[in-house]
Amino acid sequence: MKSYKPSGKAPASGLVRLGLSTVLGNVLVGGLLHLLGRLIYVILLFPLLMGATAGGLAFAATYGGKIRNPMLTIAAGLLGGLCIYGTTHGADYLQFRSESGARVDELLEERVGESGFGGYLKFSAQQGVSIGKIGRDGINLGETGTWVYWLIELAIVELVAGAIAYGAASQVFCEKCDEWYDSATPVGGVSPDKGNTFLEALKGQNFSQAAQSVGPVLSNTNSSLKISHCFCPSCGKNGEVLFSVAKDQTDKKGKNIWSRTVKEGLLTPQEYQQFQAAIPPRGNGSDQS
Repeated sequence: MKSYKPSGKAPASGLVRLGLSTVLGNVLVGGLLHLLGRLIYVILLFPLLMGATAGGLAFAATYGGKIRNPMLTIAAGLLGGLCIYGTTHGADYLQFRSESGARVDELLEERVGESGFGGYLKFSAQQGVSIGKIGRDGINLGETGTWVYWLIELAIVELVAGAIAYGAASQVFCEKCDEWYDSATPVGGVSPDKGNTFLEALKGQNFSQAAQSVGPVLSNTNSSLKISHCFCPSCGKNGEVLFSVAKDQTDKKGKNIWSRTVKEGLLTPQEYQQFQAAIPPRGNGSDQS
């Protein structure tokens, strides 16, 4: 089982799509969020929404444009985060100029010694951001606190955008067929008492032995392993198969708390057939329930 490595290819049409969504898409959404923020601005929620939008646009453009360059996709997500967050402040600046009249630059020069967008940011920081419940006077963070608050917001935007973009960059692509792999489907589960044996067999490339530990997908079982696979839509089982093993942690009621991938890689058609053929039939003593 080998690790998947993206080819790094990025078609010209995909680059155009990624560029337009990164800049124009995020600027447009940033303007809309500015208008919404004039009515109500919810701290933390808005930065999360900005990051999700920037990352989502990068994800969609990567998938639709068939871009297989992870660094490019992640960079687009991060740049998109800067665009959408910068647009909200830029729109606030334009609103400020329209409300302050012709002497706005003179006013900023008098107050902070600088005009334009930079002067507006300094002036806004001096005024301070107030945090509190709707309809009540909030706590003013002051100048330093406001700069720190803006940096925290930007960090949230960038982290969320980068994480979502990274998800797009990790998708598996079939270079032969020029297609993304299908979504993963479950194969089976491994009970906690057989987990180490299963993983050791996989590590040793002994797929028949690993398959002996596989039973139905488990429920209400703590720390079980779940196996899934996905294929190229055109190649099917005649091409390389993405094989994934995830570890689920559940509570006492069987509700999944978290899940993480512990093993993932590509199997050749022969390796996958070997694994599938050795899985014990359902309904005999090997069933895990």
